[in-house]
Amino acid sequence: MKIQSDHLDEKNISYLKHASEALGISLGLFSTGFKMLVHAVAPDVFTTAASDYAAELQNKLNNTPKKQTNTYGTFNYEKVNETEECVEEKDIESNKVENKEENIKD
Repeated sequence: MKIQSDHLDEKNISYLKHASEALGISLGLFSTGFKMLVHAVAPDVFTTAASDYAAELQNKLNNTPKKQTNTYGTFNYEKVNETEECVEEKDIESNKVENKEENIKD
């Protein structure tokens, strides 16, 4: 029996593989959370646990193939190239400054 899921089809991964990876991440987060509780009481213990797990999780998630379009429930969004957007914003700001300078000269 195959479990139907858009998410599993999108990731091209079996239910059991997905479940094992999700449970592994969940246990890692739980373990790190417990270590941070201990760290809150004893600051010299588990001093790098959170940053170590964050780096490990980031590496794991960055090595997972992703599509450009993501779905959350019924909402879809596409990734925006932030660099282009920032360049456009800088151009708009520089044009405003240039226009102000021209108005001051006139």
